[in-house]
Amino acid sequence: MRTELVKITPSMAQAMLGKNVNNRNLSERAVTLLVEAMKAGDWQITHQGIAFYEDGSLADGQHRLAAIIRFGHPVSMMVTRGLPKDVAMTIDSGRRRSLIDGVKISGAASWMEAKHIGLVPIITYPRRLTDGEKVNFLISMKPHVEFATQCFVSNRRNLTSSIVHAGIAMAHYHKVDEVSLIRFGEVFLNGIMSDPTEKVIIFAREYFLSNTNGGDVDKHEKYLKLQRAIQAFNDGENLKRLATPKDSIYKADGLF
Repeated sequence: MRTELVKITPSMAQAMLGKNVNNRNLSERAVTLLVEAMKAGDWQITHQGIAFYEDGSLADGQHRLAAIIRFGHPVSMMVTRGLPKDVAMTIDSGRRRSLIDGVKISGAASWMEAKHIGLVPIITYPRRLTDGEKVNFLISMKPHVEFATQCFVSNRRNLTSSIVHAGIAMAHYHKVDEVSLIRFGEVFLNGIMSDPTEKVIIFAREYFLSNTNGGDVDKHEKYLKLQRAIQAFNDGENLKRLATPKDSIYKADGLF
């Protein structure tokens, strides 16, 4: 068995894929994520790469090779040849390391937690960020995402923390009053209002509790409604109903 670093061109990747005689079905999502990482400059050389069995057939790396072809530029990876066929059952059989695991181990941001990662796709929808872009975004937004996750802590079913964290973080970034945001989080969580202007928080809360769909579009609508509720509460508006704005009120333009 031997391993070497190889700069794999798209044509080399195509030839290597030709040796893919017995492998898993290709995941378009996995390939797309790899291509996005390559385009963003987030691809890094590790011990993981391309592997071939003793008979020359492809053992591992079909998604990486497909991504190189789609990317259209050479990418350096470790290439291992001569794997015995009896190791096939152990390839990719371990638990996949999560993004937050990688962040903690690398020391890139020791403060970062899974709850911080969870709010990123809510803010950046419909764009999907690479793992590197997610980490960079959170680092740039550290005081705002930390405030949001400290301000609203909930395990209550359907009062989705990631959406509330995202809304509060972006409002905080846009300099909405901290006392107002803390109070918003309290009423949203416990459902107890003490002033007519807090009725809009109850509107948002009731919408979350009655609309339990978890798709990306549904989450986005909740996020927009939540932003409108935060704006109305902070401005002292006495709304009769909570409408969905056409676009984000607290925008993330230029942040990712």
